[in-house]
Amino acid sequence: MRYRPDGTPLPMIATPVFGYKSHISIDRRYGFIRAAAVTSASHPDGRMLRQVIDRENTGSEVWADSACRSQSNEAWLADRMLTSRIHRRKPKGKSMPIATARANAAKSAIRAKVEHVFAHQNVWSAPVQAMVFNGVSSLHKRIRHVSTLAAAKMEIRAPRSS
Repeated sequence: MRYRPDGTPLPMIATPVFGYKSHISIDRRYGFIRAAAVTSASHPDGRMLRQVIDRENTGSEVWADSACRSQSNEAWLADRMLTSRIHRRKPKGKSMPIATARANAAKSAIRAKVEHVFAHQNVWSAPVQAMVFNGVSSLHKRIRHVSTLAAAKMEIRAPRSS
């Protein structure tokens, strides 16, 4: 929050969000990614819950951030006999009840595995992007070089006129 010199707060201005978000579903025991989706950073998280739920998963519990908690998502999970372990939000203008805070802490212990996958993804994304870019650039140069050589050989081996 920014303030004027007289101490009154400046109005909040929405800033555009650029980039992307990864939405994943992982195997709880081994941490393997079972389903994934990538959206723009401005896309709401709650709308992606249905796309990343893996129907072949034998587990019946769904662990997610509080951004995924909505009446429609809760009803959708209940219709499919899935148990919601989605975090609960803090009530507006009040402190979080102790029982809710403890429940969220227990859920966070499980969700930490997902965060580890995201951390690993972030550590490797920049070097991989650089390698891919450099690889594509290098490949492009090699193709140009080979095509230039091929064109030169064709000129040398042109059939002689008799």
